Amino acid sequence: MPASRTTLFASLLLSVVPCHGASSTVAPTGAGNEYQGVNLDDDSKTFRSLSPGTGRATIRISESVSVKHYTPENLGLNYEWRSTNRLLFPNARTQTPDPEIDALLSGLRMPLNRMAGASSQSYRWKESIGPLSERTPQEANDKKICRLGPIEWIKWTTTIDPRARFTWVFNLINDTPADHADLVEFLTGDPANDPNGGINWAQRRVDYGIPAPVPVHIWEIGNELDWDKKSLWDIDHYIRNARETITAIRAVNPRARIAVHAKTAAWSPRPAETRPWHHWHQELLRQLATHIDYISFHFYYDGHTVTRLETFTKKILDDIHAITGSTRIQLYISEHARWPARPKDGPWEQNWHQTHSLGGTLSTARYLIRILNTPGITAASYHAFSSGPWGLIYRDPQTRQPYTTGIFDLYKLLGQIEASAVLSTRTTTPAHPAPNTDLTLQAATLRAPDGLHLLITNHGPARHLAIVLEKPYNVADARQITAPDLDAHNTATKRPVTLQSAPRYLSSAPLNQFDIPSNTLLWLRLTQN
Repeated sequence: MPASRTTLFASLLLSVVPCHGASSTVAPTGAGNEYQGVNLDDDSKTFRSLSPGTGRATIRISESVSVKHYTPENLGLNYEWRSTNRLLFPNARTQTPDPEIDALLSGLRMPLNRMAGASSQSYRWKESIGPLSERTPQEANDKKICRLGPIEWIKWTTTIDPRARFTWVFNLINDTPADHADLVEFLTGDPANDPNGGINWAQRRVDYGIPAPVPVHIWEIGNELDWDKKSLWDIDHYIRNARETITAIRAVNPRARIAVHAKTAAWSPRPAETRPWHHWHQELLRQLATHIDYISFHFYYDGHTVTRLETFTKKILDDIHAITGSTRIQLYISEHARWPARPKDGPWEQNWHQTHSLGGTLSTARYLIRILNTPGITAASYHAFSSGPWGLIYRDPQTRQPYTTGIFDLYKLLGQIEASAVLSTRTTTPAHPAPNTDLTLQAATLRAPDGLHLLITNHGPARHLAIVLEKPYNVADARQITAPDLDAHNTATKRPVTLQSAPRYLSSAPLNQFDIPSNTLLWLRLTQN
């Protein structure tokens, strides 16, 4: 992006009205409305100007320069109670998750599992544990009982991936700080040590079939409470409730990792607000810095371009250091995904496939690569495992047959990588000599015990790539995700977007150049000669 436009975007971010290209329409709040009332013309022009790309590019890998420690928690998934109940329990007469789903997901790593997004703020956990006869209908599940409660969700997830860890989002609208403390004891407590007194919630967990404490990696204080139609809290209200919740849960688990959320849809026009968008997280840092470990942010791209949205996350990371004097507090992208365009005519649903088409899969791969190359972001959750426009897996609306999307293949591929560090990787093209600024070509390199893993997304035309390494490496394994066109997407009867072996790249000769097809994600495992 040219420097002059970067300056313009930065000035817009810091203006009193916290939006880009705001129209005169006041955007409705709530899930699904994050881009309502936002003028995207500037971004679409920027993206079109990048799309043609060039036929040549260079990727320089500095093995001696580590960007950051590699954290598999960047491959997290976000869930919703309603859609996950429907997916796993299609037969209301049983309490056993559908084995077809388990078979389709075999081999998927699930390093960080977040429950939940919007539905978290109406979900009552105490009403979804124990025998079904003792559960009560939930607004978060179409006013039906949740066959999938926290116990069933955790059991099912650890069946797919025994190493799974979790994020729990507290319901700040309906539950109390005492409920939050009970939940922390329920999931992570020791039955022999009941700090709360009263009901031994840890023993309840054991009685329901989970003997060991649940590995909760992050406890998140509410979800989009400044945006949810039921709340629309201001920052003072949020901090007051967050402080009470943190005090309650740390009394039970002093080592609990806490995330508080930044401004939701910070790019969306809110004419009634007089404070800039960044006032929200700056107040969190001023008042709660010693009590928190993460600030979470929701990042929906292709609405606005990734680079435009990254001005928001950069501002948060800069403010963490400026206000606290350290980088101890990390950024958690607790929801991210491609945003499907709303058609001028017809329902939004007709474009939902865009999130998991080849184009959507490449967009998500590109953002994951940019996360890898950004210090300070140590966890991220794709929205969503299966919910509305977004999913790794769906059921056919007519036959109810489950099938996986290109996003599933992407996460299965990346989850198999065992790495220790992200290495400096600079991608340049003739039209974009500044490293990593051409959105049509992005790359990341991971150090592994047996060599290097190189990830490349090419949204542009077929290119000839020059690869510059500090040491000689050869390609020992190669796989790719591609399809006939960017709009191609999987259904129950066809799978054009799949992970495939790519033997054409295998060679015992030192790697220094190769051709990459258009619209392709490529993974190479490099070993030393």
